[in-house]
Amino acid sequence: MLFVLAIGDRRRASSRLRVWDHLEALEGIITPGRSDCVVPTALVGRPAALALRLLCRAPLWLWWFARARVVYIQETLILWPLVSIAARLGGKRVIFDFSDPVDSIGHGLKRALRRFAFDRMVHGADHVIVENRCYQRDLPRNDVIQFYGPVNVTRYQAGRAAAPQRRLDAPLRVGWTGSPGTLHFIAPLFPHLDALAGEMKIELTLIGVTQVDYPFRHLPTTCLPWNEELEFAEVPKFDIGLHRLDQSSLSLKRGAGKIFIYMAAGVPFVTDARGIGANVVAESGAGTIVAKDADWPDRLRDILTDQPARREHAERGMDFATTEMSYDVFRGLLKHLMCES
Repeated sequence: MLFVLAIGDRRRASSRLRVWDHLEALEGIITPGRSDCVVPTALVGRPAALALRLLCRAPLWLWWFARARVVYIQETLILWPLVSIAARLGGKRVIFDFSDPVDSIGHGLKRALRRFAFDRMVHGADHVIVENRCYQRDLPRNDVIQFYGPVNVTRYQAGRAAAPQRRLDAPLRVGWTGSPGTLHFIAPLFPHLDALAGEMKIELTLIGVTQVDYPFRHLPTTCLPWNEELEFAEVPKFDIGLHRLDQSSLSLKRGAGKIFIYMAAGVPFVTDARGIGANVVAESGAGTIVAKDADWPDRLRDILTDQPARREHAERGMDFATTEMSYDVFRGLLKHLMCES
């Protein structure tokens, strides 16, 4: 039996991309299976309701964990005692997978407790899959598996093929996809983009937010509430995609789901040099690196005015996404780990 426990439901990007889109494809490997999430989107910000859910679901998770031959855990640390016990008793394969820096969230006692649980998970799991290469250096084991993405290349390419032909005089579309909780990363770019809009014909499309608290003077801006079908259709229409992190230590360990979406959709992207973005650019040959915040206006202007470079970066990104981080490649990895003798 396979038991899968994800941190979130399909509305949470990391869980959708690394868990929920793959369950059907994994059927028949280990059956029957059980799956659940810890924090449904509807309960975010509702601690009392979440606590009640955890109290009610914990006995089921315990039962499914005990019965399962393979357990796949995505980002949540809540099962660390069971993982530690299973590591001592044997007879069970545990895969711990994360793209968000779950070891570094919080402060003080909360962070210390999370770090303790994270260490137990890492020591107890049979396999650890990470997105950011920094964990291959930092984790106390030498068999950590690094995987960018995954990303549904097939559907983004279908959206790219279905996108209507743009007029030659149409504005260049700068785009971003995310959520209200991550909009603050790119908010410092708004003044730069607004100034560029006074020099050239550009527009801004933001997927995942309903409004922006910035008084744009020149830049036409469209906000689109996120839904899955819309993202597949709209991201391929971007001329460049934005990815920026802040200066916190947490950013050094973050994943780069936005970058992988841009690459799969054939969208050249601009990213800062901190954390995972620089690694992705170095390995794929796609993307534009911004060395420091003061360079953002120049790098944006460079890529917006260089159509051949945008085309080259788009092709390199699509090639890398197809060969290195597609759903097919990720599912092959999971099948190998789950069936490994």
